[in-house]
Parts: sequence; C-alpha cells; structure tokens
Amino acid sequence: MHSQDSQNSKARRRKEGLPAITPEVICDAAISLTKEKGLEGWSMRDLAAELDAYVRVIYYHVGDRDAVTSLVIERVLSEASIPSVTAGWRPWFADLLRGLRGVMRRYPGVAKRFALVGPGAHAAKAIAETGISLLREAGFGELAVPAFSLLLEQTCQFVAQEDDRDALPGLRKSAASEYAACAGAPGGVGDLSKSVAHATASESSLRQYYDDSFDFFLETVLDGLEVRLSRLPS
Repeated sequence: MHSQDSQNSKARRRKEGLPAITPEVICDAAISLTKEKGLEGWSMRDLAAELDAYVRVIYYHVGDRDAVTSLVIERVLSEASIPSVTAGWRPWFADLLRGLRGVMRRYPGVAKRFALVGPGAHAAKAIAETGISLLREAGFGELAVPAFSLLLEQTCQFVAQEDDRDALPGLRKSAASEYAACAGAPGGVGDLSKSVAHATASESSLRQYYDDSFDFFLETVLDGLEVRLSRLPS
C-alpha cells in the first residue's frame, strides 16, 4: 500500500512539475517548519502539507516523526562549524559551543531535544571524535567522555531556556515590570532588579544580556573543568 502511494505521489508530482520526494526533500521541509514553528510545533500532517504529499509517503521514505526529527538534528549539527585544532581543548570548545548556540537558536526546540536524548551517535560523530580526543590529550583520561557530555548538554540546556523564554513574551514582560518596580530596593534584591530592568529595557539589550550570560556560563564551566583537570594525577 505504501509503495503504491509512493508511486502515485511520484507520478502526480512529475505531472505538476514538483520535485520528487526524497529523504533530503523531507528534511528540507521539516527544517523550514522547525525554523518557523519550533521542533515540537509541527505535526506529520503539517509536514505532509508542506511537501504537498501523503503522510504515508513520508513514512515510506524516512519513517515516523522520531526518524524525521533525527534527520533535522543531524542537519542542524551539520551547520555548526568544527573549529580547527590549534590552541588546545579550552579554546576549541569555546569556539565550538558559541557557534553551536548560534546555529541551534535558529531552530527552536532542537536544543531541548538534544539535551534530553542527545543528537544520536551518527550526528555527533565529527564533534565527538575531535572533542573527546582533545580532552584525552589534555589529561582528562576517563573523565574525557563525561566532560564532553557535560559541555554539550549544559550548552543545549542553556539554549533551550532561551527558546522557552522567547516563547513566553507576555510572561517575560510581566516579570520585567515586577523587577523594575523593585529596582530602588536596598541590597541584593535592588541590585538584581536593576540588572534585570536594564537587561529587559529593549530587545537589543535583552539579546546582549543573553550573550553575556552565555559567555559567563561557558567560561565558568570551562574554569571548573580546568580546576578538575589540575587535581587529576599526572
């Protein structure tokens, strides 16, 4: 039945001058929907409508939604540049993770999925081979894999929080107003409120706040790993 649907779809698409359905074409459409609606914001019916095809045709060429999602994550990871190995593990990871954040921010929901279940061994192969090798060469030994996982998972968690904040603009504005009202309070509450009020004063200041927060988070995690490395036996 699925094969017949696929043949009918091919014939109709040829007649209408549409490109043939392939896994790559399906991934292209899924990527477009993810950029527009987020990874969890579209259904297989939405994807079929985007392709002007039957849902069964997607199952025939790729599989279920999880299989399509895996293609999307692999495509997103392929857009992240892998830095050249020139200055050691810490600069390499700093460059990699800043670039990965920029890529994932274009596709809401991908970071959360990555953080929860990982990208899959095939999708992460290029990053893992270089990253874990650098950590082992630096002296992390058996901790190379946990350190690698920590860096990627926590980066994805940070980006997932950014995605979630963007999805709640009304709540963000309400919270910002509450902090602004407390900006004159003494002590830590006042200092925190001033900081939040400044960060949320405009969209550009909010973006800068996110960037600064990510840099602080990343450098702090890298600092912690350096301390851990210094305590390991030579």
